[in-house]
Amino acid sequence: MTRPQDEPGPLRGWTSLSGRCRFLLTGADRVRYLNGQITNQVDQLPEGESRYAVITNHKGQLEGDLYVYQSGPFDGDESAGLGLIVDAPAELRESLHTRLDRYIIADDVELTDITESWSGFHLLLGDAEPPALPSGLAGELKGTETPFQQTRSRRFGPPGLDLWMPSGSELAQEALAAHGLEELGHEALERTRIRHGVPLWGRELIPGMLPPEARIEDRAIDYEKGCYIGQEVISRIKSVGKVNRQLVLLSVQVGDETDLRLPEPEAALDLHLPPSGGTSAPVGKITSVTNAGNSPMIVGDQASSSPSEVLALGYVKSQHAAPGTDLVAVTVSASAPASDSSPQESDSIPCNILPFPTSSSSSI
Repeated sequence: MTRPQDEPGPLRGWTSLSGRCRFLLTGADRVRYLNGQITNQVDQLPEGESRYAVITNHKGQLEGDLYVYQSGPFDGDESAGLGLIVDAPAELRESLHTRLDRYIIADDVELTDITESWSGFHLLLGDAEPPALPSGLAGELKGTETPFQQTRSRRFGPPGLDLWMPSGSELAQEALAAHGLEELGHEALERTRIRHGVPLWGRELIPGMLPPEARIEDRAIDYEKGCYIGQEVISRIKSVGKVNRQLVLLSVQVGDETDLRLPEPEAALDLHLPPSGGTSAPVGKITSVTNAGNSPMIVGDQASSSPSEVLALGYVKSQHAAPGTDLVAVTVSASAPASDSSPQESDSIPCNILPFPTSSSSSI
Protein backbone atom coordinates (compact mmCIF):
# COMPACT_ATOMS: atom_id res chain seq x y z
CA MET A 1 0.00 0.00 0.00
CA THR A 2 1.36 3.40 -0.95
CA ARG A 3 1.81 5.85 1.92
CA PRO A 4 2.42 9.61 2.01
CA GLN A 5 5.91 11.00 2.14
CA ASP A 6 7.16 12.18 5.52
CA GLU A 7 5.02 15.09 6.62
CA PRO A 8 6.71 18.48 6.95
CA GLY A 9 6.91 19.97 10.44
CA PRO A 10 3.76 21.37 12.08
CA LEU A 11 2.69 24.73 10.70
CA ARG A 12 3.20 27.84 12.78
CA GLY A 13 1.58 31.07 11.64
CA TRP A 14 -1.81 32.59 10.90
CA THR A 15 -4.40 32.93 8.18
CA SER A 16 -7.25 35.40 7.82
CA LEU A 17 -10.85 34.37 8.52
CA SER A 18 -12.18 37.17 6.34
CA GLY A 19 -13.91 34.57 4.17
CA ARG A 20 -16.38 33.79 6.95
CA CYS A 21 -19.78 35.23 7.84
CA ARG A 22 -20.83 35.57 11.50
CA PHE A 23 -24.18 35.67 13.25
CA LEU A 24 -24.93 36.44 16.89
CA LEU A 25 -27.80 34.66 18.65
CA THR A 26 -29.03 36.23 21.89
CA GLY A 27 -32.09 35.68 24.08
CA ALA A 28 -33.11 33.19 26.74
CA ASP A 29 -34.01 30.48 24.20
CA ARG A 30 -30.87 30.73 22.07
CA VAL A 31 -29.36 27.36 23.12
CA ARG A 32 -32.59 25.39 22.79
CA TYR A 33 -33.36 27.05 19.47
CA LEU A 34 -29.93 26.42 17.90
CA ASN A 35 -29.94 22.83 19.15
CA GLY A 36 -33.05 22.32 17.05
CA GLN A 37 -31.31 23.59 13.92
CA ILE A 38 -27.87 21.94 13.81
CA THR A 39 -26.43 18.43 14.11
CA ASN A 40 -24.15 18.96 17.11
CA GLN A 41 -24.86 19.75 20.75
CA VAL A 42 -24.39 23.31 21.96
CA ASP A 43 -25.64 22.70 25.50
CA GLN A 44 -22.96 23.42 28.11
CA LEU A 45 -20.53 24.65 25.46
CA PRO A 46 -17.35 25.54 27.38
CA GLU A 47 -16.06 29.09 27.12
CA GLY A 48 -13.12 29.23 24.72
CA GLU A 49 -14.19 26.11 22.79
CA SER A 50 -15.85 25.98 19.39
CA ARG A 51 -18.12 23.22 18.16
CA TYR A 52 -18.27 22.12 14.53
CA ALA A 53 -21.68 21.20 13.07
CA VAL A 54 -23.69 21.09 9.89
CA ILE A 55 -27.19 22.25 9.10
CA THR A 56 -29.47 19.96 7.09
CA ASN A 57 -32.89 20.01 5.48
CA HIS A 58 -35.75 17.62 6.32
CA LYS A 59 -34.17 15.02 4.00
CA GLY A 60 -30.91 15.10 5.99
CA GLN A 61 -29.12 16.82 3.11
CA LEU A 62 -26.46 19.48 3.67
CA GLU A 63 -27.36 23.16 3.63
CA GLY A 64 -24.12 24.38 5.23
CA ASP A 65 -21.33 23.73 7.71
CA LEU A 66 -20.44 26.03 10.60
CA TYR A 67 -18.72 26.62 13.94
CA VAL A 68 -20.53 27.65 17.13
CA TYR A 69 -19.02 29.25 20.24
CA GLN A 70 -19.87 31.57 23.11
CA SER A 71 -19.85 35.26 22.25
CA GLY A 72 -18.32 36.62 25.44
CA PRO A 73 -17.41 38.12 27.76
CA PHE A 74 -14.58 39.48 25.63
CA ASP A 75 -11.12 40.19 26.98
CA GLY A 76 -11.03 43.94 27.40
CA ASP A 77 -14.83 44.24 27.48
CA GLU A 78 -16.23 42.35 30.46
CA SER A 79 -19.60 44.07 30.05
CA ALA A 80 -20.32 42.37 26.71
CA GLY A 81 -23.45 40.26 26.83
CA LEU A 82 -23.46 36.49 26.48
CA GLY A 83 -24.74 34.83 23.34
CA LEU A 84 -23.87 32.24 20.72
CA ILE A 85 -21.89 33.01 17.58
CA VAL A 86 -22.28 31.01 14.39
CA ASP A 87 -19.57 31.40 11.77
CA ALA A 88 -19.76 29.85 8.31
CA PRO A 89 -18.36 30.23 4.77
CA ALA A 90 -19.09 33.70 3.37
CA GLU A 91 -21.04 32.27 0.44
CA LEU A 92 -23.64 30.99 2.94
CA ARG A 93 -24.26 34.42 4.44
CA GLU A 94 -27.66 35.02 2.83
CA SER A 95 -28.98 31.45 2.79
CA LEU A 96 -27.89 30.66 6.36
CA HIS A 97 -29.38 33.88 7.74
CA THR A 98 -32.65 33.08 5.95
CA ARG A 99 -32.67 29.53 7.31
CA LEU A 100 -31.92 30.51 10.91
CA ASP A 101 -34.41 33.37 10.85
CA ARG A 102 -37.21 31.28 9.32
CA TYR A 103 -37.80 29.14 12.41
CA ILE A 104 -37.68 31.92 15.03
CA ILE A 105 -41.38 32.18 15.74
CA ALA A 106 -42.34 32.26 19.44
CA ASP A 107 -38.77 31.83 20.70
CA ASP A 108 -36.97 34.42 22.79
CA VAL A 109 -34.14 34.63 20.25
CA GLU A 110 -32.64 37.52 18.30
CA LEU A 111 -30.47 36.89 15.25
CA THR A 112 -27.94 39.59 14.27
CA ASP A 113 -25.52 39.61 11.34
CA ILE A 114 -22.16 40.77 12.77
CA THR A 115 -20.02 39.85 9.78
CA GLU A 116 -18.83 43.40 9.16
CA SER A 117 -18.17 44.18 12.82
CA TRP A 118 -15.40 41.71 13.58
CA SER A 119 -12.34 40.32 11.80
CA GLY A 120 -10.66 37.06 12.65
CA PHE A 121 -7.43 35.11 12.36
CA HIS A 122 -6.84 31.38 12.70
CA LEU A 123 -3.53 30.59 14.40
CA LEU A 124 -1.61 27.34 13.99
CA LEU A 125 0.95 27.13 16.78
CA GLY A 126 3.13 24.14 15.98
CA ASP A 127 3.05 21.40 18.60
CA ALA A 128 1.23 23.47 21.24
CA GLU A 129 -1.57 21.38 22.81
CA PRO A 130 -3.87 22.86 23.79
CA PRO A 131 -3.10 25.82 21.52
CA ALA A 132 -2.49 29.10 23.34
CA LEU A 133 -1.32 32.57 22.42
CA PRO A 134 2.46 33.00 22.66
CA SER A 135 3.71 34.11 26.05
CA GLY A 136 3.26 37.83 26.41
CA LEU A 137 1.00 38.31 23.39
CA ALA A 138 -2.25 37.99 25.35
CA GLY A 139 -0.95 40.53 27.86
CA GLU A 140 -0.03 42.94 25.08
CA LEU A 141 -3.49 42.66 23.54
CA LYS A 142 -5.18 43.22 26.89
CA GLY A 143 -2.98 46.24 27.50
CA THR A 144 -4.38 47.96 24.43
CA GLU A 145 -7.95 47.87 25.83
CA THR A 146 -9.10 46.52 22.46
CA PRO A 147 -11.72 43.78 22.93
CA PHE A 148 -10.69 40.39 21.58
CA GLN A 149 -11.88 36.80 21.82
CA GLN A 150 -10.01 33.53 21.40
CA THR A 151 -11.56 30.11 20.76
CA ARG A 152 -10.02 26.73 19.97
CA SER A 153 -10.86 25.01 16.67
CA ARG A 154 -9.51 22.52 14.12
CA ARG A 155 -10.28 24.30 10.87
CA PHE A 156 -7.41 22.66 8.98
CA GLY A 157 -7.01 19.49 11.07
CA PRO A 158 -4.38 20.32 13.72
CA PRO A 159 -5.50 22.12 16.89
CA GLY A 160 -5.61 25.86 16.31
CA LEU A 161 -6.79 29.08 17.86
CA ASP A 162 -9.25 31.64 16.46
CA LEU A 163 -8.55 35.25 17.40
CA TRP A 164 -11.38 37.76 16.82
CA MET A 165 -11.07 41.53 17.08
CA PRO A 166 -13.13 44.56 15.97
CA SER A 167 -12.91 45.17 12.21
CA GLY A 168 -10.38 47.78 11.08
CA SER A 169 -7.86 47.04 13.82
CA GLU A 170 -4.34 46.42 12.52
CA LEU A 171 -3.13 45.58 15.98
CA ALA A 172 -3.45 41.81 15.61
CA GLN A 173 -1.21 41.39 12.56
CA GLU A 174 1.45 43.65 14.04
CA ALA A 175 1.38 41.80 17.36
CA LEU A 176 1.44 38.38 15.73
CA ALA A 177 4.44 39.32 13.56
CA ALA A 178 6.27 40.64 16.61
CA HIS A 179 5.92 37.18 18.17
CA GLY A 180 7.19 35.30 15.13
CA LEU A 181 3.82 34.42 13.60
CA GLU A 182 3.67 35.20 9.88
CA GLU A 183 0.83 34.72 7.40
CA LEU A 184 0.62 31.16 6.05
CA GLY A 185 0.33 30.55 2.32
CA HIS A 186 -2.69 28.95 0.69
CA GLU A 187 -0.70 25.94 -0.55
CA ALA A 188 0.64 25.06 2.90
CA LEU A 189 -2.86 25.31 4.40
CA GLU A 190 -4.37 23.19 1.63
CA ARG A 191 -1.66 20.56 2.09
CA THR A 192 -2.44 20.41 5.81
CA ARG A 193 -6.22 20.33 5.29
CA ILE A 194 -6.07 17.54 2.73
CA ARG A 195 -3.55 15.47 4.70
CA HIS A 196 -5.90 15.61 7.71
CA GLY A 197 -8.98 14.74 5.67
CA VAL A 198 -10.86 17.99 6.38
CA PRO A 199 -13.64 18.58 3.80
CA LEU A 200 -14.10 22.10 2.43
CA TRP A 201 -17.39 23.78 1.60
CA GLY A 202 -17.70 24.09 -2.18
CA ARG A 203 -15.32 21.20 -2.77
CA GLU A 204 -16.05 18.16 -0.60
CA LEU A 205 -19.16 19.66 1.00
CA ILE A 206 -21.95 20.80 -1.32
CA PRO A 207 -25.69 21.35 -0.94
CA GLY A 208 -27.78 18.19 -1.18
CA MET A 209 -25.17 15.65 -0.07
CA LEU A 210 -25.48 13.53 3.09
CA PRO A 211 -23.08 14.43 5.95
CA PRO A 212 -21.96 10.82 6.69
CA GLU A 213 -20.59 10.60 3.14
CA ALA A 214 -17.97 13.20 4.15
CA ARG A 215 -16.90 11.23 7.26
CA ILE A 216 -17.60 14.14 9.58
CA GLU A 217 -19.78 12.26 12.08
CA ASP A 218 -17.19 12.34 14.87
CA ARG A 219 -16.77 16.10 14.58
CA ALA A 220 -20.17 17.32 13.47
CA ILE A 221 -22.93 14.95 14.62
CA ASP A 222 -24.18 14.16 18.12
CA TYR A 223 -26.44 11.10 17.81
CA GLU A 224 -27.61 11.42 21.42
CA LYS A 225 -28.91 14.99 21.29
CA GLY A 226 -32.50 16.12 20.93
CA CYS A 227 -34.40 16.61 17.70
CA TYR A 228 -33.20 18.81 14.86
CA ILE A 229 -34.29 19.20 11.26
CA GLY A 230 -33.05 16.17 9.34
CA GLN A 231 -32.26 14.05 12.41
CA GLU A 232 -34.54 11.18 11.44
CA VAL A 233 -32.72 10.60 8.16
CA ILE A 234 -29.24 10.99 9.71
CA SER A 235 -30.11 8.48 12.47
CA ARG A 236 -31.49 6.03 9.91
CA ILE A 237 -28.22 6.17 7.95
CA LYS A 238 -26.33 5.33 11.15
CA SER A 239 -28.65 2.36 11.80
CA VAL A 240 -28.20 1.03 8.27
CA GLY A 241 -24.45 1.52 8.60
CA LYS A 242 -23.58 2.48 5.04
CA VAL A 243 -23.76 5.23 2.44
CA ASN A 244 -23.43 5.00 -1.32
CA ARG A 245 -20.12 6.86 -1.45
CA GLN A 246 -17.38 7.92 0.95
CA LEU A 247 -14.76 10.63 1.20
CA VAL A 248 -11.28 9.13 0.74
CA LEU A 249 -7.67 10.26 0.97
CA LEU A 250 -5.68 9.34 -2.13
CA SER A 251 -2.04 9.06 -3.06
CA VAL A 252 -1.63 10.08 -6.71
CA GLN A 253 1.55 9.24 -8.63
CA VAL A 254 2.33 11.97 -11.18
CA GLY A 255 5.22 12.38 -13.60
CA ASP A 256 6.99 15.21 -15.40
CA GLU A 257 4.51 15.21 -18.31
CA THR A 258 1.43 15.16 -16.10
CA ASP A 259 -0.89 18.09 -15.68
CA LEU A 260 -3.20 17.21 -12.79
CA ARG A 261 -5.89 19.72 -13.62
CA LEU A 262 -8.74 20.85 -11.36
CA PRO A 263 -10.56 23.52 -13.37
CA GLU A 264 -12.36 26.16 -11.38
CA PRO A 265 -14.90 26.43 -9.95
CA GLU A 266 -16.17 23.29 -8.19
CA ALA A 267 -14.64 20.94 -10.73
CA ALA A 268 -13.61 17.34 -10.16
CA LEU A 269 -11.55 14.62 -11.88
CA ASP A 270 -13.06 11.22 -12.63
CA LEU A 271 -11.72 8.11 -10.89
CA HIS A 272 -11.92 4.68 -12.53
CA LEU A 273 -10.94 1.12 -11.69
CA PRO A 274 -7.76 -0.03 -13.49
CA PRO A 275 -6.96 -1.01 -16.17
CA SER A 276 -9.93 0.74 -17.74
CA GLY A 277 -8.11 4.08 -18.01
CA GLY A 278 -11.41 5.87 -18.24
CA THR A 279 -13.13 3.54 -20.71
CA SER A 280 -15.66 2.34 -18.12
CA ALA A 281 -18.04 4.23 -15.88
CA PRO A 282 -16.28 6.28 -13.18
CA VAL A 283 -16.42 5.03 -9.59
CA GLY A 284 -15.58 8.38 -8.02
CA LYS A 285 -14.14 11.86 -8.34
CA ILE A 286 -11.15 13.82 -7.03
CA THR A 287 -12.32 17.08 -5.47
CA SER A 288 -9.13 18.60 -3.96
CA VAL A 289 -5.47 18.03 -4.73
CA THR A 290 -2.12 19.21 -3.40
CA ASN A 291 1.45 17.98 -3.14
CA ALA A 292 2.56 15.74 -0.29
CA GLY A 293 5.90 17.44 0.31
CA ASN A 294 7.30 20.95 0.05
CA SER A 295 7.31 21.32 -3.75
CA PRO A 296 4.82 23.67 -5.45
CA MET A 297 1.23 22.45 -5.59
CA ILE A 298 0.45 20.64 -8.82
CA VAL A 299 -2.85 22.01 -10.05
CA GLY A 300 -4.17 23.94 -13.00
CA ASP A 301 -1.41 24.86 -15.45
CA GLN A 302 1.45 23.79 -13.19
CA ALA A 303 3.15 20.45 -13.89
CA SER A 304 5.61 18.48 -11.76
CA SER A 305 9.26 18.64 -12.78
CA SER A 306 9.91 15.05 -11.66
CA PRO A 307 7.82 12.05 -10.61
CA SER A 308 6.34 12.75 -7.20
CA GLU A 309 3.47 11.91 -4.93
CA VAL A 310 0.40 14.08 -4.70
CA LEU A 311 -2.28 13.82 -2.04
CA ALA A 312 -5.92 14.29 -2.93
CA LEU A 313 -9.40 14.10 -1.46
CA GLY A 314 -12.32 12.70 -3.36
CA TYR A 315 -15.43 10.57 -3.27
CA VAL A 316 -15.52 6.90 -4.23
CA LYS A 317 -18.40 4.43 -4.30
CA SER A 318 -18.42 2.62 -0.95
CA GLN A 319 -17.72 -0.82 -2.44
CA HIS A 320 -14.43 0.52 -3.84
CA ALA A 321 -13.42 2.79 -0.93
CA ALA A 322 -11.29 0.39 1.14
CA PRO A 323 -7.70 1.48 1.96
CA GLY A 324 -5.25 -0.07 -0.49
CA THR A 325 -7.61 0.01 -3.46
CA ASP A 326 -5.90 1.00 -6.72
CA LEU A 327 -7.68 3.48 -8.99
CA VAL A 328 -6.78 5.70 -11.93
CA ALA A 329 -7.53 9.40 -12.28
CA VAL A 330 -8.38 10.59 -15.77
CA THR A 331 -7.02 14.02 -16.59
CA VAL A 332 -6.03 16.16 -19.57
CA SER A 333 -2.57 15.57 -20.99
CA ALA A 334 -0.19 18.51 -20.52
CA SER A 335 1.11 17.98 -24.07
CA ALA A 336 -2.33 18.05 -25.69
CA PRO A 337 -3.30 21.47 -27.06
CA ALA A 338 -6.61 22.85 -25.80
CA SER A 339 -9.35 23.02 -28.40
CA ASP A 340 -12.94 24.16 -28.24
CA SER A 341 -13.90 21.96 -31.20
CA SER A 342 -12.36 18.60 -30.26
CA PRO A 343 -11.82 16.67 -27.01
CA GLN A 344 -8.33 16.77 -25.53
CA GLU A 345 -6.20 13.66 -25.04
CA SER A 346 -6.36 12.17 -21.57
CA ASP A 347 -3.86 10.57 -19.18
CA SER A 348 -4.60 7.81 -16.71
CA ILE A 349 -2.79 8.53 -13.44
CA PRO A 350 -2.31 5.75 -10.85
CA CYS A 351 -3.97 6.40 -7.48
CA ASN A 352 -4.14 4.47 -4.24
CA ILE A 353 -6.62 4.91 -1.37
CA LEU A 354 -4.87 5.62 1.93
CA PRO A 355 -6.20 5.01 5.46
CA PHE A 356 -8.49 7.93 6.25
CA PRO A 357 -7.19 10.29 8.97
CA THR A 358 -9.06 10.26 12.26
CA SER A 359 -9.71 13.34 14.37
CA SER A 360 -8.51 13.35 17.98
CA SER A 361 -11.42 15.58 18.91
CA SER A 362 -15.12 15.03 18.30
CA SER A 363 -16.21 18.57 19.05
CA ILE A 364 -13.96 21.11 17.37
